[in-house]
Amino acid sequence: MASTYTNNSGLEKIGSGEQAGTWGTTTNNNLDIVDRTVNGVLSLTVSGNTTLTASDGTLSNGHQNNYIRWNTIWSF
Repeated sequence: MASTYTNNSGLEKIGSGEQAGTWGTTTNNNLDIVDRTVNGVLSLTVSGNTTLTASDGTLSNGHQNNYIRWNTIWSF
């Protein structure tokens, strides 16, 4: 069975029998994602359109943080 990913945080659910001897790397990455989801704070300075993107199974800047502090630069 191939690995699948959770819908909200992109945690990798290792498929049965996969990653023998190397599952620790995936597990550590998943724990980093959980830590960021629970405790993460991202501070963004925005001047224009900003898009937060994420990929399944990767620790990404953006959607995984518990809190996002938006700093805007106003121009008139």
